[in-house]
Amino acid sequence: MNIILSTTVSNSATDVIEAAQQLAGFEIAVYQRSGSDVQPFGFNFFATSPSGGATWDGQYLRIGFEKKGVDPRVHVDLEWDQTSQTWSGTFERGAFRSQAIALKRPAGHKNSRLIGTWFERDGLMNNCLHIAEAQDGTFTGWGDDIQIPDRMRYAYGLRPPDHVTEHYGEIAKVKVTESDRIEVELRAYTPTCCSHSFTATISHDGNSLVGEWLAGGNQAPRAARWRRVQADSCLAELHSGK
Repeated sequence: MNIILSTTVSNSATDVIEAAQQLAGFEIAVYQRSGSDVQPFGFNFFATSPSGGATWDGQYLRIGFEKKGVDPRVHVDLEWDQTSQTWSGTFERGAFRSQAIALKRPAGHKNSRLIGTWFERDGLMNNCLHIAEAQDGTFTGWGDDIQIPDRMRYAYGLRPPDHVTEHYGEIAKVKVTESDRIEVELRAYTPTCCSHSFTATISHDGNSLVGEWLAGGNQAPRAARWRRVQADSCLAELHSGK
């Protein structure tokens, strides 16, 4: 289950980590993997907006969707435990059914130096990356868009918006091709254009990913340099002023 959050922050904020973030969107993608990937039509997207198909009251997440065409039946009734950081309850998608499932963030063996949180300071979007290892030894990841208030520049005469939008948790494809080299496709499963891919090698000190963004839809090739963040959130990197 992939949970994607969107929040807004006042464009006048001077410190993103301490600024109040207002929830703007709550999207849930329920999916099934085939090996280390997800096959076409392997995702079902829901939202907590009116007619979005999901409800969330701060503790319970519920989804009810009957089979339509190629889309399977989806029924989810999960409770969030803040202390253990675990979802537990009923989870059904197509042929997969569990009346007592527990969902946690990936937490594998952490043998790879590539695992962790990374921030690309020069990026305006797709600039925070989380890499994790699943229990089966495959790698996974998710990306955030951390927009810094007042950083965007507008043409003369255009009034900047009152708020900027932060975007958290969109699942990514992660492939470790060598012990020190990685290929990442951010927004890999978004239903709209476009995914963004880069390849990089980890530095000798383990604190940087150095490579390039690849040419693609809505993306020009350019250098990529990610810095390791000593926290679970890239907001800490902004707060540190590094």
